[in-house]
Amino acid sequence: MFKRETKLFYFILGIVIGIIVSYYWAYNITLNKVKKELNLTKKKDNLQLSCISQPQNILPQINTKQIEYKSYGYRSNLVGAIKKVSNAVVNISIKRRIRVHDPFFDFHDDFFKGFFQDFFGNFPTQDYEQSSLGSGLIISSDGYIITNEHVVRNAHNIEVKLADGRKLPAKIVGYDADADVALLKINSINLPCAVLGNSDQLVVGEWAIAVGNPFGLNHTVTVGVISAKGRDLPGVRGFGRIYKGLIQTDASINPGNSGGPLVNEAGEVVGINTAIVVSAQGIGFAIPINTVKKVTDKFLEQKRVF
Repeated sequence: MFKRETKLFYFILGIVIGIIVSYYWAYNITLNKVKKELNLTKKKDNLQLSCISQPQNILPQINTKQIEYKSYGYRSNLVGAIKKVSNAVVNISIKRRIRVHDPFFDFHDDFFKGFFQDFFGNFPTQDYEQSSLGSGLIISSDGYIITNEHVVRNAHNIEVKLADGRKLPAKIVGYDADADVALLKINSINLPCAVLGNSDQLVVGEWAIAVGNPFGLNHTVTVGVISAKGRDLPGVRGFGRIYKGLIQTDASINPGNSGGPLVNEAGEVVGINTAIVVSAQGIGFAIPINTVKKVTDKFLEQKRVF
């Protein structure tokens, strides 16, 4: 009985010792394998670091001062067109007096208006000075500028800011409310002036560039295409006018763009930006430059200054 238990004990002990020895042997083999891989990786890293830290041993030396750098050669025709007209675009600042009736006496019924006027006489009014901004275009080196009539209507003070930063007073030479065209004059010489194109030759789909000062942001450029020609806008009435024969474009036109040029890809002015559809996006209108030429030629023949 005792011998059998002793044999069982030694048998179990041998199994345990075998497991321990096997585990230790397998552990050492795995550990050695990992060490060898780490040593190889370290050698590779050292080799790479040495290549980076000592490039002169591998790569030839280059004197960067001898390299001739050339600027990007391609420029769109639109860039040249914008440069051609940009210096001729001006910012127009207007001040006008607005007379407002006291709202307490603002009667919309003629009977009550006449009744109270018999007792109180003329109703009290108050004058305000209103400021607004627009755009314009120099068309002659001696200071003639075209813009929209609605930009300068009832203005008692007009100031023109040139592309070089100078601010000069301007006078109205003539205006046509129906055509929405006005001609201004500033006292200066040797001014950059725009090239006027032929709006009759416009083709739907060709490039259109709008330049102006929307919201007072000087010389803002937007690009689109000619969307349509000969647009009549009987539903757009401003100061009693009905616009006819306008150029439609999707080049963005915003408040302050009025009076600025619409330019083709050659840098020629083909229209004067004048109106937008407020409830839509990408629908703006310009007066054809041929129409503007006819009106301004009439003003120059009369040579009156208001």
